[in-house]
Amino acid sequence: MSQPPEQPMSTRDIPVRLARADDAQEIALMARDLIETGLGWSWTRARVSKSIANRDTLSIVMCRGTRLVGFAVMFFGDEHAHLNLLAVRPEFQRLGDGWRSRRTPPASARFIWK
Repeated sequence: MSQPPEQPMSTRDIPVRLARADDAQEIALMARDLIETGLGWSWTRARVSKSIANRDTLSIVMCRGTRLVGFAVMFFGDEHAHLNLLAVRPEFQRLGDGWRSRRTPPASARFIWK
């Protein structure tokens, strides 16, 4: 019998970084499986890649080692912002990661746009 993955005691153990083009497929698969279940697949690799490359969109990922455990994709317009996607793998849910990633984009955006 396999053991469940070791979970961190704190979300501070899971680093947050900007998403890269090579994260697009994994983000798209997580979006399909965790967000778009039963709705069809609209956040494909191509769409996620386009968002990652868009200067008006901030895409961040949370990784534990080489494993992507969560992500957020947020669009910043001139007069509004929109959280397009937010997901955390089930085994890492309830640790505060989603809340942390939701709070990260605005601060990150200010840093990146300076």
